[in-house]
Amino acid sequence: MMRISLLLWVVVWSVSLSGAPPEFPGLDEKWRHLQSPNFELYSRNPEADSRKLLHDLELLHAMFFDTFKLTERRRLEVTIYFFRKETDFRAYLKELYGTKHNFAGIYMPGVDRAVILLCPGENAETTRQLIYHEYVHHMFRVAEQHPPSWLNEGIADLYSTVVPKAGNLEFGHPALGRLWLLQTQALMPLEQLFAVDQDSPVMRQGEHTGLFYAQSWALLHYLYFGESKIPAERRTAFVSRVLAHQYKDANAMRQGFQETFGLDYPEMLKRLERYATSGRYGWGKLPWPSIPTAASYAARSVSGPEMRLRLAELALRINRSPQAKLALLQVREHMLADTRPLETLGADALRDGDEQTARERWKEAVNLGTRNPAIFRELGLMEGRAVFSQFDVHFRVPAEKADRMRSHLLRAIEYSPEQTDAYEMLAWVEAFAPEPSIKNVTTVQRAYPSLTRKQRTALALAFVRVRLGKNEEALEILTDLETMQPDEWEVYGIEATRAFIENRPIKRENLRPAVPDDNKVKIQAPRVNVPPNS
Repeated sequence: MMRISLLLWVVVWSVSLSGAPPEFPGLDEKWRHLQSPNFELYSRNPEADSRKLLHDLELLHAMFFDTFKLTERRRLEVTIYFFRKETDFRAYLKELYGTKHNFAGIYMPGVDRAVILLCPGENAETTRQLIYHEYVHHMFRVAEQHPPSWLNEGIADLYSTVVPKAGNLEFGHPALGRLWLLQTQALMPLEQLFAVDQDSPVMRQGEHTGLFYAQSWALLHYLYFGESKIPAERRTAFVSRVLAHQYKDANAMRQGFQETFGLDYPEMLKRLERYATSGRYGWGKLPWPSIPTAASYAARSVSGPEMRLRLAELALRINRSPQAKLALLQVREHMLADTRPLETLGADALRDGDEQTARERWKEAVNLGTRNPAIFRELGLMEGRAVFSQFDVHFRVPAEKADRMRSHLLRAIEYSPEQTDAYEMLAWVEAFAPEPSIKNVTTVQRAYPSLTRKQRTALALAFVRVRLGKNEEALEILTDLETMQPDEWEVYGIEATRAFIENRPIKRENLRPAVPDDNKVKIQAPRVNVPPNS
């Protein structure tokens, strides 16, 4: 990380002496900064405790990706704040949670980075489990995985209990609160459990939310550790198929479940009920993954001015503090070589739906030399959505915009080469740039086999072939795309592109569903998965 400059020291302290922004809770000159491969930590606690915290999180990170054979595709930096005093920790959360919350750690995702807040507490185990649970969700997101809610929450609970012991990682120790719910409430039918999503009444109304979490954990815990006599390879295969969304509807899920385990839903529900009350719960262990030692993490002292900025960023992210925003804006006015205030201000603007201000802040961060992959990725995607809102096949992205978007997307790929979104949008840029870049098309095509979503990238690559006069190749790609379960938008894109190649009107009977009767070929914005602005 770039060290704060002497000029910045003078500016920040002159601002503080003028009385503009108040002191931020916990601010002093005794903070330390530690950097591990996947986390940065600002800590006010003993260095041994800080290194252990980072090492434990690195173990969880490695264990998760090794176990599920996933890749971190969509890199999102993680910053941890490890407060020494509980009063300082709670000061940042009182507007969000009030004064009566009793937890000692939270995780908050953002479009530009994620943050974790911690403080030493009486119940360190509960705090660790809370942070681990949320970090598992983080890892699914950066792996470009979108598991159904029951699997997402069940895996998060299962891995929230990871504990390093004697060269092994223990996980799966039962969660007592979950067991109490399972023993005192009637379980949901598995059809209902598997159908729950974020829009379901169970999640929105909260009537069975606790039971949903508990039963999701119980099902996976039984499959992993219960005396079920179900071979491990069947459990692994089932989880892999669910992660890959191979069961396209409820009937396919039921059939797949029964074929895999030799049990129908009612029989499995009876087993879960017996398991919850049995009092016998297994757990597992895995060898430590090979990761750098805690002693290898870089560490340095943090000056008061730098820590002021980092705590201002935290206050703006957590509670939208006007004083924190003012502090970051005042630093921005001096155009100093610290990109973090600009990145945070851009993310804050996006939370208000102000994409123009977000783009301006992030472009400033790019000009100052940020290396945050999320900034380049989001800039490229935002500009792409603005350019590709709706247009016909004769539209061309202005050359200057195409070059700027290419620059952002290629930098995003450089810093996060396994992602899908930047490759997808780069394919669309080349499809409608004044002159497609063969080099960039080749870059997309090399990555194409490993992309987690291929349909819209394939459609863009087909249109690139049209641009290059290779209509036969374009038609071959479209034929392949038709076998890839395209959605309604993609079906329209296939028919629109075929109509353009064949110099004919769009045939409404080829569309699902019908679209307005319009012979002009229109291509709308390619879909990109962008995390919520929160």
